Amino acid sequence: MTREIQRKGLKVVQDAKDVESVDVKGYSIVVTGTPKFVTLDSLSQQHEITFEQVVELDDRSPPLGTPDIVYFISYVNAAGRPASGALLEGEKVKIQDGTEFTVRYDNRS
Repeated sequence: MTREIQRKGLKVVQDAKDVESVDVKGYSIVVTGTPKFVTLDSLSQQHEITFEQVVELDDRSPPLGTPDIVYFISYVNAAGRPASGALLEGEKVKIQDGTEFTVRYDNRS
């Protein structure tokens, strides 16, 4: 069953492989190995996703705001230029179907 969830203004279809059965426009992306479907209405007009939204989509990372946690995000196959690189806090990147993000985190101390 496909479920649509909302996290801090970001609408995501929970089971990306069933997205064809939902009449929603968006992009199929991958976050740390997990397929996700992000709806267009949760992205900027330029179809960009923010650093914070990517962290929220990563099921394995601690929530944003967790004390002493630093996040590292890399991406490939983005729609904008550069098509691959690092996404830093406060930045955004233009996505397309197949954009992949890897989220890592570490303790500051």
